[in-house]
Amino acid sequence: MLKCGTWNIKGLYERCGGARICKLEYDDVKRVIQEHDIYGLSETHTDSSDNFVFEGYKIFRANRKKKGKAKKNFGGIAVFVKDLYIKGIDIIYRSSEYLWLKLRKEFFKFAYD
Repeated sequence: MLKCGTWNIKGLYERCGGARICKLEYDDVKRVIQEHDIYGLSETHTDSSDNFVFEGYKIFRANRKKKGKAKKNFGGIAVFVKDLYIKGIDIIYRSSEYLWLKLRKEFFKFAYD
């Protein structure tokens, strides 16, 4: 059975002792993602200059653009899909607000997409 989940991460990066640390480095965050086949993070607060990877997963991202004089990013989505399932996933729509993925029925042996 396909296991999916989601988490409002409230910023994928945080400051610790002046350093900018990616929460994907934390064991508890790694464990939660690795327990799932598809896992979504909302409120990543990232932009295209933030390069992060997660071994064994492809990451689909949608970053919200900064508005006006904002000093930091808000919003943002990252969906982690196990490499095993990449061939069964299509991006239907991507914007700074939405990321829609389709699970192909033929690949997953579902009755419907």
